[in-house]
Amino acid sequence: MIEGVVVHRNFKILFANQTAADIFGYASPEELLALDSSLELISQKERERLAGFKNNRQEGTKTPEMYEYQGLRKDGSEVWLENRVSYISEDRKTIQSITVDISKRKLAEEEVRLLNAELEQRIEDRTRELEALHRELLQQEKLASLGQLTATVTHELRNPLGTMRTSIYLLRQKDDGNDPKTTA
Repeated sequence: MIEGVVVHRNFKILFANQTAADIFGYASPEELLALDSSLELISQKERERLAGFKNNRQEGTKTPEMYEYQGLRKDGSEVWLENRVSYISEDRKTIQSITVDISKRKLAEEEVRLLNAELEQRIEDRTRELEALHRELLQQEKLASLGQLTATVTHELRNPLGTMRTSIYLLRQKDDGNDPKTTA
């Protein structure tokens, strides 16, 4: 991991190495030194936050020594950076920033976030499908139980009816004079 180094005092760049120039899309450190302010290297949406960090540092308020932010390249494109800062003067106005391009890591993190969101959605969809299948299976089990109950009731009704039918048949036979006991 190659680190860009920038030293600035009240956002005026005093020193920059070639890696810092490369990270920000400049041909040489001299181009960085020619900038009016190091704020030109910070995305517009990050400037207020990072200026607040600088002010807090100068006032002695606790401020993160390492943080991520979106920088601004010479061509206007944004770049994700990890920045570590330290004071190099006793008046706490001269700051050394060691910067690393973390754009690939941020892109990978975003991919992981999107994949996790997709996976969560697939899990939710599959869970809904399984719940629907479970409800359907319960309904089928209820219908199967009802069918078994119906078969049992039918069987229980047919047994006495069968006995009654046989008794009626025998009574008719007796009335017709065909009593099976007397004809034998």
